[in-house]
This record gives sequence, C-alpha cells and structure tokens, in this order.
Amino acid sequence: MLNKKGFTIFEMLIGFIFLIMISYFLLTTIFSVRDRQEFTIIKSDLVDLKNSLTEEINYDLVRHKFLRLDTCGTHCFDLRYSTGLVRRLEVNIINNWIKYGDSEYSLVEDSFVKTPYEVRVLVINNTLTNRNNSLLVIDIPIEHKEISGSFGININSPFNVHQQATPITMTLSGSSTIDITLGGTYTELGATANSPNGGNITDRIKINNSVNVSRVGTYTVIYEATDNLGFIGVVTRTIRINSSTPVANFVHTAAIQTYTVPTTGRYRLEVWGAQGGTTSGFSNNGTAGRGGYVVGEINLTAGQVLNVYVGGQGTNRTNLSANLASGGFNGGGSGFCSTWCGTNGGAGGGGATDIRIGGTALTNRIIVAGGGGGAYGSINSGCHSNGGPGGGLNGLDGRNACSGKIPGVGGKSNRGGSGSNLIAGSLGLGGNANSTSCGAGGGGGNFGGSSGHNGCNASSGGGGSSFMGTLLNAQTIAGNNLMPIPAGGTQIGHGGHGHVRITHIATQ
Repeated sequence: MLNKKGFTIFEMLIGFIFLIMISYFLLTTIFSVRDRQEFTIIKSDLVDLKNSLTEEINYDLVRHKFLRLDTCGTHCFDLRYSTGLVRRLEVNIINNWIKYGDSEYSLVEDSFVKTPYEVRVLVINNTLTNRNNSLLVIDIPIEHKEISGSFGININSPFNVHQQATPITMTLSGSSTIDITLGGTYTELGATANSPNGGNITDRIKINNSVNVSRVGTYTVIYEATDNLGFIGVVTRTIRINSSTPVANFVHTAAIQTYTVPTTGRYRLEVWGAQGGTTSGFSNNGTAGRGGYVVGEINLTAGQVLNVYVGGQGTNRTNLSANLASGGFNGGGSGFCSTWCGTNGGAGGGGATDIRIGGTALTNRIIVAGGGGGAYGSINSGCHSNGGPGGGLNGLDGRNACSGKIPGVGGKSNRGGSGSNLIAGSLGLGGNANSTSCGAGGGGGNFGGSSGHNGCNASSGGGGSSFMGTLLNAQTIAGNNLMPIPAGGTQIGHGGHGHVRITHIATQ
C-alpha cells in the first residue's frame, strides 16, 4: 500500500529505524567525547596531587635527612629528620584525604586509596657503617573507579639506619639577639659545631648573612654545618637595626602640623584616613565608612619641612540633633537634615589625611589616605544606608539606600564621585549634602566622594580616594580591608580620627 507521497509502510518503517540508529550513534559519540574530556581533567588532577605530595616529601628527605619512622596510629606515621624536624603523614581511607605536615590533599571524586599500602623502613644491611643501608618505603596507591592506572605516591629513599639519634650541636658565640643603631657596624661573632660523626666541625660552618646596617629592620643570620655522614646542623641569630631618630606620630588637632626632618635618609610615611560620622537614635541606623590606609617611602634631607594634615571624623547624627552634621577636618563633606524631612538624617563625611611638601596647596600633597563617607539613618523600615569606605586608589560607594535612591559614589583617582541627584566630590573635598534634603556627606580624599542622594528619604556618602604619587615601595589599602592599627595589630578599615606616622628607616 502506498501513502500519499508514494512510500510504502515498509519503506517508512525502515526509514524510521534508520533515523533512530543515526540519532543513537550521534548521542553516543557526544557522550563519549564529553566523558573523555571529563576523564582528562580528572586524570590531570590526580597527577597533580601525586606530583605535589611526592615533591613535598622528597624536599624534606633531601633537605633535612631522614632519621627514623614512628607510628602514631593505624594510618598515622611520624617522619623524623636529623635536623629535629618532625612531619606527620596521615592517610584517611574513609574520607579520602592524605595529610603531610601542614598540607592536606583531598582526593578527587570517585578516587580512593587502594589498600593495603606501605609506609615502612626496609633494612637492607644492618652492619655498622657510614653508608646508606636501609630504605624508607612510602607506597600509597591511588586509583579511580573509571580511569585505569595508579596515581599514588611511590618513594624509596635510602638512608643510614645507624645515623646518630641526636642532631649536630650548634652553639652561637655571643647573644642570640643583637641590637645595632642604624648606620652602625655589625661584627660577626660566629658559632661552633660538634657532631657525633666527626667531632668539632666548626670549620665547616657556612654563614648566610643578609644584614644591612643602612636600613631599619630585623635580619636573621643562619649558621649551617654538615658532618661526615652528611647530616646538617642549623642555628640562627637575630639582628635588629634600629634608628636613633624617634618615630613621629601625629593625631588629629583640626589644624595644620609640621615635621622637620632631623637627619638625611630614607623615611617611611604612613597615613590613615578618618572615619565618617555614624547615626544613632533612628529605628534604622547606617554605619559609617571607615578610612583608608597608604604607606610609602621617600628620601628626605635634614631640615626639610613636611606639612601634616590629619583628617577628622565626620560629625555623628543623633536623630534630629541638628540640621547640619559637619564634615571632618581636611575635606569631609557635611551631612544635612532639613526639619521638613522629619526624623531622617545624614552624618558628616570623614576627612582625608595627607602630607604636603613645598607648600600647603592641595597640589603639594605627596600621599593621601581617603576618608569614609557619612552614614544615613531613618525611622522608615529598610531605609538606612552605610557610608562608603575610603580608598584604595578609588573610594568605595555607599551601601544600601532608601527605595528609589542611590548611595553616594566613591571618589576616583582622577575625579570626584558623582551621579544623578548627588552632590559631586572634587579635588580634596567630599560632596556636601543639599541643605534642603537629608543626605550624608562624602569622604575627603585625593578626590572626594559624593554626598548621599538628595531628598527626605536619602542615602549615605561615598568614600574619598587615596593617592601615593611617586613614593617608593608604596601600597594603599581600602577601608573595607585588613590594615595596620597605628598602635599595633590589625583592623578592618580605620575608625575614628585619622593618623600619621613618620619613621626613619635607612641612611643615604
């Protein structure tokens, strides 16, 4: 029987079967290619694990010289070395990981440690000798359920089973810690070395000395000796190079301060920008943007005068405590709260902290740490905004805002923060909130952050940008990252008023 197009039912059936066969072949090919790609990636990961773990163990075997093997559990082994180092090797066959020292290697999915595995010492010749007569055997096969081959660790390391049970005795001549004034003289006091194999081997000590008396810092002198059997002994001495010039710290005074360079040399400059103002007393309070941090080095001449500007924290906003919340000293933008806006309001932006040489103009700045943007608070649910942290080479934007509003924009490396219905920041200055609205002030900086969004339901200010000019070994850290605390330790962003520290670090 023919259909309308002239094909018999049989011919149509054959064609349909042929189509199914072609589709099956194509799908099989696609899945096969995909599986090969996945297996290639998995195999690469297994090889990387094998190589990394093998390399780490072999490094210790060569560098520290294996002494003996102790068991610390069913799948736990302590590898002891002649330098006193102990590395623990653990194999977890249930959770599929291997640890060596501080490193943990997790096996890829569907791979496993094949048991039994070997971690043992094989004594080949127990005769007392100064030559290698034993093997440390580490054979831990790692296999995959769908990929053939072994990707485990296979190490056979020769060593002398009769080597000394105690390391070489290394003794410093003189103190283990020595303090030297910058530019002074370092005199090498040396050390002594004694070994069960070779006796006094002081003449074999090699000294690695990187002490630079022309630069402040802490240095380590390393003394290393090798005995007749190749065992290594190590002892260290700490050398501290200190400047006789006191470290200068400057705190906020809301005025220009000066520093006269006492001696020609290299100095480290550190500046912390001020935090923006906070809000309190609202049912929804924002948090202030914290200040940024910049550090760099510069060569200075005795008698040179540096003008120091330490930024002030922006004025806090306590509900309707005042219409104006002034920005902090040195460029913080002012927040505002118009009485007709009700119980909403923005705080002042934090001031920048900077150092200027050759004058007091903004163009004389050689280093700047941006201040944080002011916070914004409100009685309206979900209507609060956090100030943007100071930069970084770019200040950060504020976070969150009332519905339909945008938070303040951070200052950039070459212009102030700006945006629709925001009062833009400018060179050195954060944007001031509009006097007929309730926005927060922008942070001061190299370029200031913008104010918060204008209007009764407004937002926080943006953070100011930082600047490190042509300083040497310079670094800048934004106010939302980990940075040093002037008094010691670390913090996320700088809180409160700004700070400046000047340290003499090297002679010229």
